[in-house]
Amino acid sequence: MFIDNEEIRRVHGLTEEQTKLAKSFIKGAVYCWLKNRTDEPFSVRDLFGGVNTDWQDTPLHDVWHKHIKEGKSNDEAHDLARTDVGWLLKTVLDEDKYRQFSSQKRELTKFYTWENRQDFEE
Repeated sequence: MFIDNEEIRRVHGLTEEQTKLAKSFIKGAVYCWLKNRTDEPFSVRDLFGGVNTDWQDTPLHDVWHKHIKEGKSNDEAHDLARTDVGWLLKTVLDEDKYRQFSSQKRELTKFYTWENRQDFEE
């Protein structure tokens, strides 16, 4: 859940199953980040960019592919898919009943920080 009010948008054009799988994949990436980089803020680019940009054979591929099916170019589909994954990430964080997150925007990128770190200790 978010400490402050955050706008949450539904991502359209995916089946319920595709959305569920994408959110589970995102949640796994978030929890991995929190375990290994507890004190560092994260963004969509941190979780799914750089060496993780190839989404083929992941549930995020469906997010990109829905834009291709709508007739978007490859570049447009990538841009729109990043936006959709950002909304899915916000939904995953908002639905987390055990952790609290804050957000901060730096330039055009939204970063998230886990604010309740003591609950994650082993």
